[in-house]
Amino acid sequence: MILAVEGLDGVGKTTVSRLLAARLNAAHVALPPPELLLRTTALLRRHDSLARYLYYLSAAAATDVVAQSGVLVVADRYVASAHALHLHVAGEAAQILRDLPLPAPTLTVYLTADEQSRRARLNGRATPLDPFEKALNDSEPFRTAVARRLRSGPNTHVIDTTGHAAEDVADAAVKIWDRVVHGGRDASTEH
Repeated sequence: MILAVEGLDGVGKTTVSRLLAARLNAAHVALPPPELLLRTTALLRRHDSLARYLYYLSAAAATDVVAQSGVLVVADRYVASAHALHLHVAGEAAQILRDLPLPAPTLTVYLTADEQSRRARLNGRATPLDPFEKALNDSEPFRTAVARRLRSGPNTHVIDTTGHAAEDVADAAVKIWDRVVHGGRDASTEH
């Protein structure tokens, strides 16, 4: 089973997903894996890069392999991010990728925050935004399209992180997980 944590940069995905993995005794998988520094790989930095799109989808498929082994996985980004973050990739190959039957997470928690809080978190990071993150941050239409795509999947539950401690957000996500997995409920909600 996979619990995907999605959201724009700066909403708390990494912190919350790590807390969730610890609380659920699950494996934590980040997409893209932090071992590959995308900032230093020119081919993967562009938001219209087919290579970057393929890389994200491959990482999502690898995450699914881990989950199929019986391990609960908390994914810091997953298939929704692979598609949403690459809306600008054009061409026949990109369309084929969009049409692939890809694994769906058991549950997606979409984290959101007001724009002021999100930008403050981004500005507080130790590293500067890479060109891809900058394009997402600077283009309101692109950011809106990505956010819409991220929260449109089945069984997606929205949690606003604005003004809430990461621990409280993780607690809310665990409650949703328990309700969905143990209660059999498959409905999207906002919290």
